[in-house]
Amino acid sequence: MKNLKTVRKQKNITQLEVANYLNITVSAYGNYELGQRSPTPETLIKLADFFGVTVDYLLGRENKNLIERPPYEITDKQTLDIMKLCKVMTEIQKAQVFGYVVALLEQAGVNVQAALKG
Repeated sequence: MKNLKTVRKQKNITQLEVANYLNITVSAYGNYELGQRSPTPETLIKLADFFGVTVDYLLGRENKNLIERPPYEITDKQTLDIMKLCKVMTEIQKAQVFGYVVALLEQAGVNVQAALKG
């Protein structure tokens, strides 16, 4: 993962933020940056999407980022708190919370199905 640490620092993102996004420990993520562990192809794609770069860029196969869109950004404390809570919730609890949020959004007139597709 030649450019992983470089792009993370350029974007001013902490290892904790990336680990929370991937739902892994900070130690596991740190091992990716050190080259002591390799992410799965699915995780590699998530990392590229998170940072707004290509997989080839993360792997050091190209010198510049070809994607012109902004990276996924965690911008507020509430979002970080929600991500922390998700790490300790069971799958049933996550499904219940998701169902509740969907119901609230639908009551507010949000087209949830269209939002999930986009």
